[in-house]
Amino acid sequence: MVSLFGHVVGVRGVRIHPWDCSISLYDVSYSYTSVLSISSPHLHISLHLPTPSNPTFMTATLYDYDYTDTAHRVSLSKLHLTFALFPVVPDTLIAAVLDDFRVRVFTSENTPPWLQTLRGNLIRTVLNGEHIRLDDFNTKFILSTTGIRGSTLTIPNDGDTNTEDLANGHHDLPGSYKSGESCPDVDDEEAVVSLNASEWHIKNFQDRLYSFGSVDAQLRRAWDPQADRGSFVLIAKNSCWVLAPNPPPTEPTVSRSILCTLCAKPLHLLQALLSPLPLALKTIHDPASAITLHVPRLDVTFDRFRLQDAELVRQGAEFVRRRYVLLQEKEEMDVGDFLQDMLMQGILGGKA
Repeated sequence: MVSLFGHVVGVRGVRIHPWDCSISLYDVSYSYTSVLSISSPHLHISLHLPTPSNPTFMTATLYDYDYTDTAHRVSLSKLHLTFALFPVVPDTLIAAVLDDFRVRVFTSENTPPWLQTLRGNLIRTVLNGEHIRLDDFNTKFILSTTGIRGSTLTIPNDGDTNTEDLANGHHDLPGSYKSGESCPDVDDEEAVVSLNASEWHIKNFQDRLYSFGSVDAQLRRAWDPQADRGSFVLIAKNSCWVLAPNPPPTEPTVSRSILCTLCAKPLHLLQALLSPLPLALKTIHDPASAITLHVPRLDVTFDRFRLQDAELVRQGAEFVRRRYVLLQEKEEMDVGDFLQDMLMQGILGGKA
């Protein structure tokens, strides 16, 4: 363990395995006073000989990762990284699998910058991207929980998604409850908004695909402005962030000359030899473009959540403002009726 100016780095043990070109580090930790701490009991790095069928040259696995600072806490049961010498799928050099990914933010006023960026990109994709698939989408609004104390609150659950986990105390949320059970801790002045979606696939303008097997979210907020109390929980399962597949090119129906046929193979070979160059330039310009993410389960919890800190509220308001300006420019459009219809659809539309 090494300590310098409040920075403490520790590794309990190192084991090198020459026969399989791997190294293991045990009880890896880093801390800075009481502000930040990082720990993992085991980090394993292995080198591989790449082949045309398997271009992997290195893998890294981090077990039971835990990160804590003054704003949030992040934990992973396992982080597995695969580094490829050349892309197996288009433009992919690094594949990351994050098992049991949990994020707990203490207050939305101090949302970490990396989470703000991720949330902003996702919301922009939802508002402006191409929705390729959405099997099911449900919302439930409880505008007032007055009279619910001691009664039963039912949460829709399809048996596979974890809507029930949003309220079974797993996240230590105030007023949590289980599906179909009594909820004596629900505040009489609280509003609850729940959302459930399944097989939601969205493509952004960079041809990156956000894919969610299931999404379950719940916002709880006290009506009393003096209380300033609220919480937010999101559980996403089988999530992916990958390059959207392109349809295979269609062959021209016109007959090609013998000369074109003879030149086709050298041109394909030249294209294959030069393809790493644009990929390298693209990776340097946008490193995230060379990464694919797979998250079997993601849990995000805000212990204290304010609506004014919600990215969806800010970007949604901007989206509506732009639409409103466009409609105002059309003299034949009744903007007032349009806004009234949109408001009523937002309140009454429980499914989409």
